[in-house]
Amino acid sequence: MQVQTVHDILEHILKPLSNAQCQQEYEMVCADGNVRLCFPKLFCWLANHMENTTLHGIASNCCLACITPTEKLGEHVETGYPIRRHADYRAANMESNMSSLNVHGVKNIRNAL
Repeated sequence: MQVQTVHDILEHILKPLSNAQCQQEYEMVCADGNVRLCFPKLFCWLANHMENTTLHGIASNCCLACITPTEKLGEHVETGYPIRRHADYRAANMESNMSSLNVHGVKNIRNAL
């Protein structure tokens, strides 16, 4: 399945959680038939490396947390590498700056998350 298709499906599934009413409170009918006041939140998503690369739109040979060169993956370094700044990728995506995205292994997709 293509990465953009996954994000299109996620966007459709998660859309009810983004409306203004869900940010406050939401009346939901429970399995017992009673109506309860709920505050639905997506707070955790467990995934392995390949699922994370799909969810975050990052190449599979890249670290999801920092900008480690591909040839250095798995090696211990004392100084570490810069943390990924997702706001920069969002800006590059909005500006269609493909060269900046490609350098960091970021796929040009409309990310549902």
